[in-house]
Amino acid sequence: MIETDVLVALASRTDRHHGEARRLLERLTAVKLSPYSLVELDLLIASQCLRVRLPDFYSALEEVLAYYGVEVLRPRPAHFEVAWASGGGMASRSSVACTPPRRLRRVRS
Repeated sequence: MIETDVLVALASRTDRHHGEARRLLERLTAVKLSPYSLVELDLLIASQCLRVRLPDFYSALEEVLAYYGVEVLRPRPAHFEVAWASGGGMASRSSVACTPPRRLRRVRS
């Protein structure tokens, strides 16, 4: 199973782990990728922590994953069950305060 850090290293030739990520994928067989790594990758792009040319990046990523035979696993609720049971749920690490929802007013047209 590979995670987001391998994708980030693979995506950038200037990343100091780029060559290592390529060699790793060349040696491994039956490589799996968590679907949540794609979510995390997208959040890195949206926050501009990782700058890529969109939508070309995702097309190239699809080709690279296929080239190395990386299978993206399907998301399942059981993944969240395991994360929460181990204390790793996202809300447990979040520092964002939740405000009560506001009542929505109906707008007449």
